[in-house]
Amino acid sequence: MAVVRVVALALVLCAVLLGCGGPCRDRDGDGRGEGCERGPDCDDANPLLVEGCDRVPPECDDMPFGHLCPCLSGSHRDCYEGAPQTQDVGLCRGGRQQCIQGGWTACIEQVLPRLELCNGSDDDCDGRLDEGAESPCGGCDASCTGGLWGGLATPFEAEAPLAVSARGELTLALEPIESEHVWVPNTGEASVSKVDAEDAIELSRYALPPSQPLRVAVDYLGDAWVGADLESGQAQLSRFAAGPDRCLDRDGDGLLTSSGPADVLEAGRDECQLLSRSFDSEDGLLRSLSIDGARDPDGGLGGHVWIGLSGGALLQLDGRDGSELQRLELPSFSPWDSAFDPWGVLWVIEQDGRIARIDPAQRPPDIDIIEVPYACYSLEAIASDTQGRLSLSGFSCEQLLRYDPASARFERVEAPGLLTTRGVGVLGGDSWVAHTAGSVSRFQHEPLSHTETFTLASDDLRPIDTLALSTDSRGALWLVSSRGGQSDRGLLTRFDPMAGAASAQLEVGFAPRALGDMTGGRRLGRFAEYGSARHVFEGCQRPELDPKAEVIIEPTRWIALHVTSIGAPEGGILVSARHAGDRDGLERAPWTELGELPGDEPPFALDFETGGLVEVRVELHAARWLGAPRVARIGLQWQCPGPD
Repeated sequence: MAVVRVVALALVLCAVLLGCGGPCRDRDGDGRGEGCERGPDCDDANPLLVEGCDRVPPECDDMPFGHLCPCLSGSHRDCYEGAPQTQDVGLCRGGRQQCIQGGWTACIEQVLPRLELCNGSDDDCDGRLDEGAESPCGGCDASCTGGLWGGLATPFEAEAPLAVSARGELTLALEPIESEHVWVPNTGEASVSKVDAEDAIELSRYALPPSQPLRVAVDYLGDAWVGADLESGQAQLSRFAAGPDRCLDRDGDGLLTSSGPADVLEAGRDECQLLSRSFDSEDGLLRSLSIDGARDPDGGLGGHVWIGLSGGALLQLDGRDGSELQRLELPSFSPWDSAFDPWGVLWVIEQDGRIARIDPAQRPPDIDIIEVPYACYSLEAIASDTQGRLSLSGFSCEQLLRYDPASARFERVEAPGLLTTRGVGVLGGDSWVAHTAGSVSRFQHEPLSHTETFTLASDDLRPIDTLALSTDSRGALWLVSSRGGQSDRGLLTRFDPMAGAASAQLEVGFAPRALGDMTGGRRLGRFAEYGSARHVFEGCQRPELDPKAEVIIEPTRWIALHVTSIGAPEGGILVSARHAGDRDGLERAPWTELGELPGDEPPFALDFETGGLVEVRVELHAARWLGAPRVARIGLQWQCPGPD
């Protein structure tokens, strides 16, 4: 009892003489609370709230849904704290937050990106499996030792004429092609307008037989291919020359051709119309139209033509005379629009919400049908960027859809309140979509979002029923409206994305549609024809690198070279290697050709002496117009003998 009385007396004296209080009761760990030296806490269950609990903590201004930030008790929300572009990719998934006692809980059950493991899964959620974790042989073979070139550890580096794709693949650089003309099919009057892209002046107008011209595509010579529906129910395809130097003076009495909208010759008389052919009515109407970029050695071919017929067939036509080269059946698939990506793959959409992938590099071409995972989607137009990612417009959902073939990932962004989305194009890191209400919208890609919408109306003209959109090499958009000109004529608008306004407007014919590619913007560009890159593999540790080493390391035994690549329709990759005792010797050593891709099958066995260094060279070549090959990774397999 004496001890208790002494302790009690000490506490009293401490409180009276020194101001000591009771024990600090701090339940939320912020150093404040009842009896605490830092003072009281207005909410001892939330470390962000210490005084003035009716005020939002500064931390929550920037992150209003942060852990313990104020909220209405009982609320809940979806959450994801990783980069937006990684959500729902690979293993990454969003979670849930709840509001308990006025504060948000942590985001539970979310899965965020993590270090990539060699487990057959996309751990870092970038759309690729096991990259940076693979063995030189590929996969997760721990028994396969050696080195890698390409990937996260030793990424490819390139200067022109080579380039590195967005996915880290080594390929050839792509150069833009100048857009000189804009071609507008005047659906309501069976004619085609050719407009100077720089001066926005109609240079020529060409008459067609009684028909409804709808589709247009520009080849690599600048000529326009126009698809039309004849009154007989047949599909018709015509070709018009880019300029007088490509027109044909058939009778030798001087070139007979149109000089503008007031000078239109009868159908078939204009000598700048190079050819015209029709198709069997059983195949249906011409609906999709694209140029594949194939060319002959002297450069006289601007590409072969691929048309999609509503009856469910794709035809590849010779770009010189329009004759049929091959026919692909697409059962129960009705093509509507199409575009080639830069790698030479053809993508075709149907309005019912499916996409067909056709790879002409294969013989016969591979065909895959992909379902769009959105029930309300009705596809209208398609465009590819320079990395092969697709933008698609759909008019039933008022939204933009993006598809990345490399990761097989769909994204969409809604634009509520905007009228029907129609034509689509890509400029840099943005997609642009035309709306029937006479407006155009910008959608940025990273992250995918709708940023702004602009009117196409000017002081004098107000476009109505805007349907088509194409981009040109000068960074402008061209949009076709079926009405808006004088006497209810169609209207062509050149839109400047930098200024956010129309830079030119001119009348064309009646009720133009112009679906497809009016400017040649879908040609994307031309690839460099050739480029090469080299990389040195040092193999096992060598004694000369560490003169103080007491253990002698046995020399490297070189085994095989593994190559992961993606071919192109008219391109390839030549793989070579050479061996020497040191770097000076490498420069004098001859190259040994190991194989050419596609064709030869890696891995390529190595017949080099043990020890020293190995240098690997890859030479890429392409047909310039029709895609370029890509090298994803190179693995050099070797063995380093261990101690006896």
